[in-house]
Amino acid sequence: MNKKTKRYFLTALIAIVPLSIIAVSSSVMAACSISIGVRCDSSYGKYETFEGAASISNNESRRVDFTMTITLKDPSGHTLDTDSRSGSLGPGQYNEYPLNVAPPSGGWQPGTYEFCNQVVAAGINGCMYVKSICKGFTGPPSPSIWISPALFNIKLLPDVVSNHILTIGNSGNSVLEFNITNEFIQSGWPKTTGSDVNSSPALGDIDGDGDIEVVVGSHDGKVYAWHHDGSDVTGWPKTTGSDVYSSPALGDIDGDGDIEVVVGSHGGKVYAWHHDGSDVTGWPKTTGSDVYSDVYSSPALGDIDGDGDIEVVVGSDDNKVYIWDCFGTYDSNNIEWGMFHHDINHTGLYGYVPPGTGGTGSQTALKEKVDWLSEDPTNGTVDPGTQASITVTFDTTSLDLGDYYADIIITSNDPNENPLIIPVYLTVEHIIDIGGFAADFGRADCIGDCPGDSDGDEDVDGSDLAEFAKNLGLQNP
Repeated sequence: MNKKTKRYFLTALIAIVPLSIIAVSSSVMAACSISIGVRCDSSYGKYETFEGAASISNNESRRVDFTMTITLKDPSGHTLDTDSRSGSLGPGQYNEYPLNVAPPSGGWQPGTYEFCNQVVAAGINGCMYVKSICKGFTGPPSPSIWISPALFNIKLLPDVVSNHILTIGNSGNSVLEFNITNEFIQSGWPKTTGSDVNSSPALGDIDGDGDIEVVVGSHDGKVYAWHHDGSDVTGWPKTTGSDVYSSPALGDIDGDGDIEVVVGSHGGKVYAWHHDGSDVTGWPKTTGSDVYSDVYSSPALGDIDGDGDIEVVVGSDDNKVYIWDCFGTYDSNNIEWGMFHHDINHTGLYGYVPPGTGGTGSQTALKEKVDWLSEDPTNGTVDPGTQASITVTFDTTSLDLGDYYADIIITSNDPNENPLIIPVYLTVEHIIDIGGFAADFGRADCIGDCPGDSDGDEDVDGSDLAEFAKNLGLQNP
């Protein structure tokens, strides 16, 4: 093979042989003296254009032919952009090829991106070169939040104030900003039905006791009604005989001054019950006689014909919409939950009165003020590589014996962990755990669930012994 033929052969080899199968032993063909590199900044702002370059330098005394593949990959390894170049370099020649990439939709994300230069080359003197080199760069700096503990499970005597520590740390590379709120879970909840619940709950004072009741259907064929504390409303649940997908409507449809519950059933019927669970006269209504008359639709209550009476409107799987004229006089003040998600704006907010219907678009305040759990501080910043201590206070003053539940919710500017939720379980009891007290007495590191720490100061000492003696014999008074 003459030199000219050999050169063409090597150029063709570079073009047609994949990188993954090129493996030439140094005993057969010498490696070319070639240098390659990549150049880019170490980090980029969220919407800053990436500007990089890949280079190749021929250190041989004769020309080399090369193919270069330049790639940019995101932190998950997905290729964002790629470019291929082929050419020849004379002895001592250097060349650089730029790659500029606009930020992806949403900007560069936190994490390490990879910019790579992969070269396959051959020299006319018979040398070969196969190599790749990569450089990483990071997206915009971001914080990384961590917390400890992951939950609080606290048991305390009545009329005790107990402080505990919540640690918020930052393992990222920028300042963490956090905010803490509490969400209190109503005592007596959650409630369990006999099957799935696709029905949307309706809220209203159906029995006139001044408190809000919750009414919902279930796939077990029943409609449930509970008081705000989770106890059953007298006369409930009611049985329909088939799945209940429909969401209840609550209003006075018969003019008796009480609130009735109206809901559809998978069995092709629409039911109406008084607040005590007794049937409203003339109900249930049937939407059809065939198997396609199931009622998934949720009833709506209103005066649709302007006659002053209240009507019930519902759709059915028999391709019909039914309207029943009721005896009750339409009064918007006596409709607690008139349709799916409460109102014409479907806010799902009890007490919401839409603008243009006599309201301002505001909601009646329902949240109960609960102060047995608090944090200090409730917001702040944490520098990279540091942590902050948050005092979490449990106050059982004036609390009844029993179990209390809440979630501590931490929102932050960490793009990967937002929000974080810490479950909180508090038990207020007079039960004396003699074995637990004996095991804990003398401890100075009592954190969390420590039966002997009656005053919550994270040790078990003489003051706890005095409290133990005072309460001995007062189990479940």
